[in-house]
Amino acid sequence: MTEPKSHAPHSLVRLELHDVVRVVRLDVFDRPYDGTNECARPPAVGDIGRIVHDPTPGATALPLLVECAAAPGQTAWLAYFDPHELELVARGIEVGIPRRRSVGRAVLWICLAVATLTASGIGVCYIDPSSKEVAYPAIGIALGLAVLVLSVLDLGKALVELRAPTRGQRALGFVLRAPRALFGLAVLALTAWTTMRSIDAANQGDPEALKLRIGSVILGIVGLRSLQQAFRRQLRVDANAPSRQAPHR
Repeated sequence: MTEPKSHAPHSLVRLELHDVVRVVRLDVFDRPYDGTNECARPPAVGDIGRIVHDPTPGATALPLLVECAAAPGQTAWLAYFDPHELELVARGIEVGIPRRRSVGRAVLWICLAVATLTASGIGVCYIDPSSKEVAYPAIGIALGLAVLVLSVLDLGKALVELRAPTRGQRALGFVLRAPRALFGLAVLALTAWTTMRSIDAANQGDPEALKLRIGSVILGIVGLRSLQQAFRRQLRVDANAPSRQAPHR
């Protein structure tokens, strides 16, 4: 694929590497393009893509290489455009690419938490409960439990956020995220109780009513956020994120 001849830019906005752009005109309809075999097609007006190569950073007249993704890991087209054929949709920094959680890392932390709990439990058995040294395995047990709970929740998220999870992985992911859902429900129940207390306090002229209302709002946000995270299907991945290796037609 060869670079087309550049024309004077008509856009006042300087386009940069990783910017998300829209095709607003096509000066060359039969321009060369690459793409994934099963979904490759020529560019069209209205397509959204991302600038994946800027031959001279800061230049406004040189052609830009734009990639339009049909699906994660698949490219509809990869072609050169003059800057005036493109319209800025969002800066690259505005469309972040979320990092997916690692299943292996979550499993490693679970193993470390279990090992810590096991070692601390053994230590409790061999230490006199009346001595001050019993505090050390007690701290280990507390830290191990905290890490275990957080790692299990992280593993549940990682399983659900896999690009192509199996039914078993998806089901296990939702099961492991059940504690977060239960936590959210418990917080919402506490929110309802706090709200009722604030209403009673307001009726009695208690100055603590305002604090209870603020507390109920904070608890409600935490509870709803926990439920959202528990039942969220997967991460929203930018479809036009630049691929590490451009596919060839």
